[in-house]
Amino acid sequence: MEIDFSPLEDLMKTLVIKAVWFSVAVIVAAVIVTVVLKFLRVPRFISKYFVIAAMLGTAYYWATHYF
Repeated sequence: MEIDFSPLEDLMKTLVIKAVWFSVAVIVAAVIVTVVLKFLRVPRFISKYFVIAAMLGTAYYWATHYF
């Protein structure tokens, strides 16, 4: 008797794809916020908190809507 792992393999592929897109979304959010804050000439010690907030906000959105 053999065990069919195909549903588990499909689940793992789906989770890997979602994890990659999750990572890309967080990085893109950080880059966009960094560029906008540099354009607005916001001091670096303040802008890092905005970048962290954008990354956490994007992570929360993706975690609640796509997983």
